[in-house]
Amino acid sequence: MSTSSYQVIFTGVLRRGVSRREGISQLAQRLGLDFDQIKRLLAAARPVVKRCSEQSEGERLVHAFWQAGWQTELMCNGQLLFDGDSRYSPSAEAGVAEVKTKALFSEDRGCSVQVPESWQSFKDLNRSAVIQSGSLEENQFLVVLSQQREDLPAASTIGAYCGAQLKQCADRLSDSSILIPATPLEEGIFCGYFGEITAKIDAVPVQYLVVCFECGTQIYTLFLWCEEQDYRCRKQNFERIAFSFRAEAVPVPTGVDRDCAARQGMLSIA
Repeated sequence: MSTSSYQVIFTGVLRRGVSRREGISQLAQRLGLDFDQIKRLLAAARPVVKRCSEQSEGERLVHAFWQAGWQTELMCNGQLLFDGDSRYSPSAEAGVAEVKTKALFSEDRGCSVQVPESWQSFKDLNRSAVIQSGSLEENQFLVVLSQQREDLPAASTIGAYCGAQLKQCADRLSDSSILIPATPLEEGIFCGYFGEITAKIDAVPVQYLVVCFECGTQIYTLFLWCEEQDYRCRKQNFERIAFSFRAEAVPVPTGVDRDCAARQGMLSIA
């Protein structure tokens, strides 16, 4: 039985508006490449920079190169799936229909999020949620949980917290798997991490986007999920919802480590 093989191809083409000097600098800063590795990469003709068994792994790398200013291509068994320009350029994003949204607030109005206008509020998705919403017709949902920073061990970081949330969520679901472990966000106004989970609910395959934001003395976790077969087309809207999240950040007391090594700021993270 044959298995799919995914390859990420480095084209050597810079993103529009990115200088060569800036692009080389970003290869070092964002991808951790040293001088010799960068030199070999730029000297080669369309080298394969990574072979992957999972498409999501290749997508994450294409996006990482895009953020560093370079175009790469994701191939599968010799066929081009997409390149960074077609997936992540503003013109590509402009082709996505805008969804009308409305603001939902927590009961204490300490946080809010923009969700599609057609979504309704719920009270029974999670009894600990500060916001819970979704669409029964489209089987897509959002739950927002809040955690006091002072209730966590002093040495705990937002990255470790996100990892624990992913594990806890996966442990409570059937046939679950953590697809993307806790990964620093690269956009947004709060320090944060995200991850993805697949599982089954009542035998139906589902996929979760989990995002943790550190907002002063609070940590908020957003769980967004839908049927697995719909996740790829829903993901961009899920990301928009996540990055619309707002909270009144209360200053962290002196001496508490906020782990802002988490890069400020997408998710795509693929």
